[in-house]
Amino acid sequence: MCHGQIDPLALGKADPQCWESSSALLLEMRKPRISDTVSGFWDFMIYLKSSNNMKHGALFWDLAQLFWDIYVDCVLSRTHGLGRRQLSERKQKNNFTENEKSAH
Repeated sequence: MCHGQIDPLALGKADPQCWESSSALLLEMRKPRISDTVSGFWDFMIYLKSSNNMKHGALFWDLAQLFWDIYVDCVLSRTHGLGRRQLSERKQKNNFTENEKSAH
């Protein structure tokens, strides 16, 4: 393990919704695709981590860091209600538009 890096395989799924969505987003970002499924992606990650090939290890840590960045953004957004706030703002905008239409 590299100093200062977090191994997502050792964490467990603290927030299962963010775990799934972050994994899926990472899969969409990678060209060529690593896997067609989230579970296939994590099987691949386990393979990379357990490999004795240094290039596999480096790829594991690159993907782990990218996953961690996406995952933390998701958890922070959910924790601080950013998703709910955006939904609320849309609802307020729709209500304003409806009220404006009925006033005319």
